[in-house]
Amino acid sequence: MYGIVFLVPLGLDKGLTPMKAAIVPTFRAFAEIVGRMGFPFVMSVCNSDPIVFYIMTCTAAGFAFMAQALAEGYVMILTTALITGFLTGGTVVQNTTITLYSVGPKKLPSTLGLCSFFQGFFILVGGPFIGWVRDTTGSLVKGYLLITAFQGACALVWVFRYISLKRNKKTPTTDSNT
Repeated sequence: MYGIVFLVPLGLDKGLTPMKAAIVPTFRAFAEIVGRMGFPFVMSVCNSDPIVFYIMTCTAAGFAFMAQALAEGYVMILTTALITGFLTGGTVVQNTTITLYSVGPKKLPSTLGLCSFFQGFFILVGGPFIGWVRDTTGSLVKGYLLITAFQGACALVWVFRYISLKRNKKTPTTDSNT
C-alpha cells in the first residue's frame, strides 16, 4: 500500500518533473480500481486453490514493487505503477475470501479485526521508518525496498498456512469451524 503514498517523492528522487511525478499516482489508483473489479473474474477463470492464487498474486506484487523502486525514467515508473496498482487491487479483493477460507466463518470477524489492526499499525510505523531510512542513507529507494521486503516476509504467513492445511489434510471450512 505504500506505493501510492511514496510515488511522488520516489519520482522526484528519480529526477521526474513535479507534474510527471504527480500524474503517476493517479494512474496507479486507476489500475488499483481495475484490479479490484477485474480480479474476481480472473479468479473465476483460473479456478485454482484460493490460497495458492493469493500467494502468487502477493509474490507478483512484491516483485512489481521492487521493480517500481528500481525503475528509472517516466515510462518505466508509470508502467510499474500500473502493474503494482492492478496487483494491489487484486490482493485487496482476495483478502476477505482468503481469510474466510483459512479460519472459517466462526472466527472471521475477530480475524478481520486483527488484520485491520496490524495493517493500521504497519501504516502508522512504516512512513516514519521510510523517512528515517531516507534521512540515514540519503536514499528513498532503500527504504522502499526494505518496506517491500518486510511486506514480503509477512506474506510468508500465508505460505506456511497453506502448507499446514495441506499437511493436516483438512480444510478450514469443516464442521468444526462452523
